[in-house]
Order: sequence, then structure tokens, then C-alpha cells
Amino acid sequence: MQQRGVALKTSGKPDLAIADFDAIVKADKKNIAALMARGFTYYQKANYKNAVEDFFRVIELNPEAAGAFNNRGYNRFMLGDSKDALKDYDEAIKLAPNYELTHQNRAWLLATVIDADLCNPAEAVKSGEAACKLSNYGSLGDLSAYAATLAANEEFEAAIGWQEKAVELAPENMREFSTKMLERYKSHVRYASPKEMEDEAAKTPKGKTVATK
Repeated sequence: MQQRGVALKTSGKPDLAIADFDAIVKADKKNIAALMARGFTYYQKANYKNAVEDFFRVIELNPEAAGAFNNRGYNRFMLGDSKDALKDYDEAIKLAPNYELTHQNRAWLLATVIDADLCNPAEAVKSGEAACKLSNYGSLGDLSAYAATLAANEEFEAAIGWQEKAVELAPENMREFSTKMLERYKSHVRYASPKEMEDEAAKTPKGKTVATK
């Protein structure tokens, strides 16, 4: 049933996958594999609250599950709980210092979070660089995060260089957005999500441009 649930999740049938994982957890409340898989499936459905609950249960069962800390952190971040997300990322890295994805997630949070008490571009740069070193500078996500941290830290020339490499690696469906980020950094403007860019465009009077700083 676990294998079928994973197959259903992979084939784009998340509701059926969750039904299988539900059945497993009902029979065995301590089945970590099913809890992890269900939590990730909830994440894919943008049900971040349920995802957090599943990863929380995994951590209760195995306090050294670095992957569960990373996943709970990301879903907490998606729910707007950046403070606890950062704590989860820090714990994941403590448990698994070479956890590339957590370094990347931590970099994004510290560089883009709105909360002034949490925003730390200089520390974000360290996490972004750590992620890139672990992936040997071959991951689009890591390179994009690193460039974003450098821009947040107002190191725009370095941000431009790494974002150019990100554009080179970007698949066709992501190249346009990666190129837009490159143009922002060339204009000395920090990273913005697609939603933030839409909001900027809506607020910009016709015939005028967005301020560069």
C-alpha cells in the first residue's frame, strides 16, 4: 500500500495517494514512511497546515529526522510562520550539516522575509554559498537563491554574475522569470516573487518605472 501511495502521488493522483497513507497510519500510527509521504503530498496540494502536522508527528517519533525538520520548516514558511521555520532549518542543519536543500531554504528565508527582526542578508549569503558549494554550483535553485541573497545584501555585481549562470541552467519554462531577476539585479533591485512582481506592476502608474532602490 505504501508503494501504491507513492506511485499514485508520483502519477499526479494525490487524493488517492493520501487515502492509502491514511489507511497505513490508521493501522500503524508510528509508520514514519507513510507520515512523511502523506506530509509531502499535502505540501504538493498546498495544504501546508496538514503537512506541518504530519512532519510534527514524524519529529515526535524521531527527533533526529533532519528531513522532517526541513519539510516542516518550509511548510511553516508557506504559512507565514517564518520564525519557527528558521528554527526548523537551523535544527535540520545541526542534525545534517551537509543538507543542501535546507541551506537553500534558509538562504531564501533570511533574504526575502518581511520581518525586519528575521531578515539577515549577510547570514543569507553564507547559507546561499553553502548550498552552492554542496551542489558544486550546478543547481538552479541554489544559484538563484545565492544570487537573491547577494542582491539583498546589495552586492549586485556578484548577484548579476551568479544569476547569469542561473539563466544558463534554467529550463525553457523558467528562463523568462530567471531573466527578469537578472534584469532586476542589473537595475540594483532585489529579488521579488512572481506575486510581488504583479503587485509592483499594479502599483506602478502608467508611463513610469519602479524605483531602483
